Amino acid sequence: MRLQEISQYVAIDIKEALEERFMESEEMYVRFLRKLLTTDDYRLLEEAAAAENWQEVLRYAHNLKGVCATLGLTGLQAQFADIVSLLRSEEYTVAQLQEKLVTVKHEWQRTLQYIEQLENA
Repeated sequence: MRLQEISQYVAIDIKEALEERFMESEEMYVRFLRKLLTTDDYRLLEEAAAAENWQEVLRYAHNLKGVCATLGLTGLQAQFADIVSLLRSEEYTVAQLQEKLVTVKHEWQRTLQYIEQLENA
């Protein structure tokens, strides 16, 4: 799959990411997108959630929100931002949080699936 095709499947702002953060280099951009395939942050977020360690969930969600913003992954960035906001509000139920975690898990897995299919630029 070519880089420009991924936007048919994933909420991503390729143009802004390339212009603002990757010096118009599709090769560099794809290389950084592929780094998501090996990051431990999402796995660690899930482990923290399973242990109900909400401070760690907040930390990893915040990290992932920033990474997704840098990469132009607007859909994932918004979902991680929702989790961060919910946890910071301290007015949430575990059920509300778990619902958001299920939603972001689905989008995370879909996004990685499409990133895996990207051709090298």
